[in-house]
Amino acid sequence: MNKPTLSLLALMLIALNCQAEITEEQIAADCAKISQYAQQGEAFYKAKNYPKAREAFEQQAAWQEQCEIGDQDRLATGYNNVALTWIRQGEYRKAQA
Repeated sequence: MNKPTLSLLALMLIALNCQAEITEEQIAADCAKISQYAQQGEAFYKAKNYPKAREAFEQQAAWQEQCEIGDQDRLATGYNNVALTWIRQGEYRKAQA
């Protein structure tokens, strides 16, 4: 085998051995940030920085689902806020999606 092939094979073997380990503490800490994402989104929305607001609201909704918090009203509010940021930017189809 030539040298580039061996290098590629070695790199693939290293990549297969890599694992991401997330502890329960890290998950709990991330789940605790849901209200912070909502507050950040509100602040950016009031400042009319809709792209940043959308990012925060998307994080809020994503973590709300991931953490399986049973508050469906908060989840719906997060998705509604994402849609509102799209509406403010005139992206009505994206808001509808």
